Amino acid sequence: IVDHVGVLFLDGPAYVVARTIGRFALPLFALLIAYNLGVRCVFPKRYVRPMLVLFLVSEIPYRLAFGLDFGVNIFAELLAAVLVVSALQVPSVYNVVLGLVAVVFVSILGGYGFPAVVLVVAWYYALRWASPWATPWAQAYTVGSSGGRSRSNMSANSSR
Repeated sequence: IVDHVGVLFLDGPAYVVARTIGRFALPLFALLIAYNLGVRCVFPKRYVRPMLVLFLVSEIPYRLAFGLDFGVNIFAELLAAVLVVSALQVPSVYNVVLGLVAVVFVSILGGYGFPAVVLVVAWYYALRWASPWATPWAQAYTVGSSGGRSRSNMSANSSR
């Protein structure tokens, strides 16, 4: 929310502060979801319904604020990541197809897209099995994440 307030209402140093604070949202959400799925062993399907509801409810105000040509809100990417982790945990045909469809959806329409899904999966593997290959991926995306969003893209969409 801080990030969006910065884009819509702030300018100058306040804009920079709000955007900087807002950039921590996706990596923090990804880490918390991965922690719950990997360490606390929460079954991924428990996340699906609430995240789907949050995605659908928040999409309308998100569209009104940022316009139709901007990517879907962050809940779509997080939901896709949960579906991918579910497919990794229980690799049934249904779970794999659902995970792939979700990844394709957010890759085409998502603001953060596929890297957001990779971030959750990398954190999941890093936390669940202390995987050495996953930790650098999670750290690299967390440090370098801008989500492909620039001030010019968001400012242009917020003027509508």
